Amino acid sequence: MFGLFTGTGVDGRVLDDIPSDGCTSLGFVDESGESLIAQNWDWQRAQGPNLVICHISQPGTNTPNISMVTEAGIIGKIGLNSAGVGCCLNAIRARGVDRVKLPVHFALRLILESSSKGEALERLKTLGMAGSGHILLGDGSGSLGLECTVAGIKEIFMEKNRIYHTNHLILDHAPIEQPLWLQDSPKRLARIQELANGNIQVSGQDFDKLMSIFEDEEGYPCSINRKQEGESGSQTLFTIIMNLSKKYAMVRFGRPTETGEEVRLVL
Repeated sequence: MFGLFTGTGVDGRVLDDIPSDGCTSLGFVDESGESLIAQNWDWQRAQGPNLVICHISQPGTNTPNISMVTEAGIIGKIGLNSAGVGCCLNAIRARGVDRVKLPVHFALRLILESSSKGEALERLKTLGMAGSGHILLGDGSGSLGLECTVAGIKEIFMEKNRIYHTNHLILDHAPIEQPLWLQDSPKRLARIQELANGNIQVSGQDFDKLMSIFEDEEGYPCSINRKQEGESGSQTLFTIIMNLSKKYAMVRFGRPTETGEEVRLVL
């Protein structure tokens, strides 16, 4: 990466500590005991054509095969592997950068090259995260929220087989400073809790029912299903639902209420 910066004459430090996207994520274990994670990924509409689905296989190694949705040129993003390990990402704007630790996309790739949630967590805690972000980490046994700052990694555990996150730190990370860069983040967090716990009983066997959570437009345009207009500077570019117990996923590109390409990933 530093070679690219040098060759192009760009100062790579301009990328440090810049939150690149927003989103709403959900992890749960359904009534049958299957573990799922899902999210809307929100960013500027113009970034949509740069999204790719990347399949990675490393023959001759013990590294699991990977399928992920990413942007062209990004080494690690949102997806799952053949061991049933998956990850989602929520951008968070908390101050501080530690350049000897892992950039967030390297951390995501590390997770996707792991054989279990426990292995991924141990490796990530050993190496640390260079900046802030929330990673929803899961495998067939369930999921775990990782709030990452330069001060360390704190874990959010499932309650009633559910876990949620948006774009602000939920736990106390003092003395880390966190400007609330998306005012709608707490509202989306409360809304997805309401939908998943009350009005909609999510089921791993019914992706359409689960997708309906991510189609929600309460608080439009700054809703779970985000639209780039007015006060909202970004919109939902894809939704991904991953069944980590059965090692498959469904990706819907564009806003989930609009007609977009759907791709099924099977590992």
